[in-house]
Amino acid sequence: MTVVPLLVVRLLFRSKAGFGSLPHVVNAVSVFLDTSVELPLERASKLGSLPLLNRIWDSLEMLPDHSSWSVRRLLLQEDSYTERQFRLSLTEACKKNDLSMVQWIFEHFPGRGVHMQVVEEAAAAGAMDIIQYFADNERDSEVDTRLAKRDIFFGGKDTANAAAGGHSDIVRWLYQFETDYERDDAATMEAAVANGDKDLVRWLHQVMEIQVCGVPRAAANGHLSMLQFLSAFDRIPAGVVVQAAKNGHLDVVRWAIDRDWDNEKDEEDSDEEDFYTSGFYSRQRKISRPPYLTSIGGEASLAVHTAAINGHLKVAKYLHARVDWPMDYEEQKVNSKRLRNTLAEIEKELGKDHQAAPISRKTMLEVVRKGLLEVVEWLCFEFSGNHTIDLFRPLNEEDTLVVNRLPE
Repeated sequence: MTVVPLLVVRLLFRSKAGFGSLPHVVNAVSVFLDTSVELPLERASKLGSLPLLNRIWDSLEMLPDHSSWSVRRLLLQEDSYTERQFRLSLTEACKKNDLSMVQWIFEHFPGRGVHMQVVEEAAAAGAMDIIQYFADNERDSEVDTRLAKRDIFFGGKDTANAAAGGHSDIVRWLYQFETDYERDDAATMEAAVANGDKDLVRWLHQVMEIQVCGVPRAAANGHLSMLQFLSAFDRIPAGVVVQAAKNGHLDVVRWAIDRDWDNEKDEEDSDEEDFYTSGFYSRQRKISRPPYLTSIGGEASLAVHTAAINGHLKVAKYLHARVDWPMDYEEQKVNSKRLRNTLAEIEKELGKDHQAAPISRKTMLEVVRKGLLEVVEWLCFEFSGNHTIDLFRPLNEEDTLVVNRLPE
């Protein structure tokens, strides 16, 4: 197919009557000036222009055999490059949820398999039409698409990406579409919980029999109704108060603490032989119930630091008012023991990058670094008289460098 000359070239030669019978000259000048045809297909796909894709593709037929190296020539000669352009172009089309571009790519690259990462991008974008088009062109499909069938690799994080994007219809459809590859069921459930999608969580748990997980992410996103829903048939794990405090969700923090205290099935707090100290059952012997969230060494005491360093003063004040702080040496020993166990349980749920920590000089350093004056004033007022907490212990060399960099 002949590539239409550039508009600027056509306008230029239109005023030159002598070139009317020399169209090859117009075409040659246009080809010389037209740098758009040297764009990689994936960049043209990113621009979302089918005319540009057609222009690049049609120009391939005009490449002389003796021409020098070019990007277009790679499409004709290097299969690995062609495969890469196919995959990247298809990925861009999926990100844009552009079915017409996907169809163009399929028509111009017959038989090439669709990588799992491409399907994952389509799922993340909520591109149901594209996903169904993939399924119709899959090798085992009986749908007549008038194209050569190809391998479509469903699985991996396709359902997880769809759940993270709030596309529950795609999650259900993908799970009912058979695939030879494993799906990340845990990530799918975690994404549904994090988004507060109760209907999808119920379907994944009851129909697909996937265990509920990722509850602290619901707390981090402030989905109180999701937490209330989950608490009806399962216990709320460690990290919920910390994650809610991190993002300033006071309603979630208040609910978790009130629920912990209102649980009439549990007996009184135990100060002896406790293992896990954030308000949930442990395997330790001779324990009536673990300490409450607000007990000495409980999760709430660690969440005060989390709220403070993120500037959520109302949450920090609320937690401080509800927490039992150690008042003497014996209580300090209990506090230290419980804090270690509580931090260990939180790390199991949130990983090592969590922000749970007791109030210390690190708390003060962090709020000073962020310029949180009101929090600094509150910390000084509440903790300057506490002999077990030294907010101004001599800094090490690294901390001194941080302070020296602070604006005056």
